[in-house]
Amino acid sequence: MDQNENILDTVLQYHQRSKHGFQQFADAPGYMDWANQPDPYRRYEGAELIRLPQRTAIKSPGYSEIYAAAATPIQVINRQSIANLFFHSLALSAVKQAGEARWALRVNPSSGNLHPTEAYLLCGAIDSLCDAPMLAHYVPEEHGLEIRCHVPLSLWQSLTDAFTQPVFFVCLTSIFWREAWKYGERAYRYCQLDLGHAIATVSLAAACLGWYCRLLPGLSQQQLRDLMALPCNDDPETEQPGCLLAISPVQLAPRVTSLPTISVTAFKNLAQTGIVNRLSPDHVPWPEINAVARACEKPVTHCKVAPGVMAERIPERMASGPDAFAIIRHRRSAVAMDAKTAMSATKFYRLLQRTLPNRVACPYTTLALPVKIHLLFFVHRVTGLSPGVYLLLRDIACKAKLQQSLKPHFAWQKPEACPADLPLYQLLDGNAGDIAMQLSCQQVIAAEGCFSLGMLADFRQTLQVEGVWSYPQLYWECGVVGQVLYLEAEALGLQGTGIGCFFDDPVHDFLGLESDCFQILYHFTVGGSIKDKRLLTLPAYA
Repeated sequence: MDQNENILDTVLQYHQRSKHGFQQFADAPGYMDWANQPDPYRRYEGAELIRLPQRTAIKSPGYSEIYAAAATPIQVINRQSIANLFFHSLALSAVKQAGEARWALRVNPSSGNLHPTEAYLLCGAIDSLCDAPMLAHYVPEEHGLEIRCHVPLSLWQSLTDAFTQPVFFVCLTSIFWREAWKYGERAYRYCQLDLGHAIATVSLAAACLGWYCRLLPGLSQQQLRDLMALPCNDDPETEQPGCLLAISPVQLAPRVTSLPTISVTAFKNLAQTGIVNRLSPDHVPWPEINAVARACEKPVTHCKVAPGVMAERIPERMASGPDAFAIIRHRRSAVAMDAKTAMSATKFYRLLQRTLPNRVACPYTTLALPVKIHLLFFVHRVTGLSPGVYLLLRDIACKAKLQQSLKPHFAWQKPEACPADLPLYQLLDGNAGDIAMQLSCQQVIAAEGCFSLGMLADFRQTLQVEGVWSYPQLYWECGVVGQVLYLEAEALGLQGTGIGCFFDDPVHDFLGLESDCFQILYHFTVGGSIKDKRLLTLPAYA
């Protein structure tokens, strides 16, 4: 067995052992170790803090406009617009209180509200923000930036020489311990889902400002460590780089997929400021997480922007709807559904259109990766559409492969009133509530909304052909789709929630999958939520 096969085997073994099943859940602590609960905020003590304004003069576009080509005014890159970008992507959105207990919610959702994702701004001189290029860490708690280092102008110019337009970067990272503290081995999955949600929040916030946002897929993780001055270790609180997003008011050239190696390497010599805080006094080791993280270490790759991803946002033909800023900051994760609220088939189909990269570009162009995720729907309360199990193909070219892989008796029937260009197929007719609940770890929330769904990945071939480092990217795509579902639910007066607990192989058995050619990676549900009147909602910032 060669090294590549060994690495693939490590990832496949992790994926299998981190599954939940009817007889056994993935290995986890089994209790809440409150004495060692991780600090939800990464801080660099001693670093200079730049406070950002919470309110700016920038007017919100209509919600639908952020999916449309050139529909939103292009904002100048300055302190106000940078503040706006973070305020509508990674900032606190509210504070909840129950008795004496308080906890913060954020614009970007997270499994268990544990927030393993951190963000860094790498930029040139920006009007009223910084007089010279810098690297800074975003602090949601303060809505501010901690300066990590100043970047020489010559180095910044060499780093961005391939860009013919103004550009800055947002780097997203993950601290696995924040999720492992509660969820154990399955935490690596949740960290990657959270990072996908964060990619979408940054992309959509940039679209609100008329900016383009795209992941640079050619960079290695070691290059990202060099840029962000992150150590490479197996420390319990290790912070691992995820991706670098390039953001510009002008469309980014598809040929630019990386940064010059010599310029990136030079960042290792820059003096850093601030001492990183400790998150917990003690830790439980999870060696399988470190093992899969090492196996998925991304090398430098020479790639092109995926041909199936459009270079520009396409126009929408519908009204702009409610304000985008209000929808984005009001997003909440439902904790219970009322089992009675329904949505119309017309609204359901519109929601499905928003999950397709060939119908709307943002936030899918940000990934710059081929489509690998399809959506398995359990429809409960959609007026004008029969309850049952449906499959939405996000890439129609995968239809034959899926038909050969799933149970032969599935109907593959197109609903009568379904738009012709929407590749939605009914597999089974009838009440799907019980099976949806059973497969989602017996959680009733999966059966009491308008619908629930599972995200099905083209799995084995992706890892073998594109590389095992694409394993976390499959979860990123799920997180991006999940974020769109969250916002669509809010825009419809409903709420959604991600479901990380589901029975993996029983879902595969239900579908008739006999191999790991496809794997279920994420569940989600949308419906009429029940508000917990015991909780008090307070402003995000005093």
